[in-house]
Amino acid sequence: MAVSPPDPPRQPPLGINHDQLRKQAAPAFDATASSVREAIRLAGESLGAIAGWPTGEEVDRAFVTWCSPKRDEMFRLIEDYAMVCEDLADGILSMERTVKVIDWGLADDMTVEDIPVYVRPDEGFR
Repeated sequence: MAVSPPDPPRQPPLGINHDQLRKQAAPAFDATASSVREAIRLAGESLGAIAGWPTGEEVDRAFVTWCSPKRDEMFRLIEDYAMVCEDLADGILSMERTVKVIDWGLADDMTVEDIPVYVRPDEGFR
């Protein structure tokens, strides 16, 4: 009679340090969002003078015309990044609260529409 092979080793259960999530990871993302917003503020002050740059020469006019929208777009994108950091902090806290009772079978039922997209609705994808 053939002997069946031994059961394969089982993976240990997922270990989550809830204290670390609540006290370190989530606050770190919130702090990152605050730091990013402060960097935007300082960059805005520094780049604010661009409106006063001389535009008497064609090259200067072309640069200011090119740079101004790029500057504004940069600020919008960096603000979006700060919002993502805040969402991550919220998600970490939410995960910490619900991970003990999550039904992992839900992942099979997720669709693309269930996954957050960090693009402003009026801008769409680029």
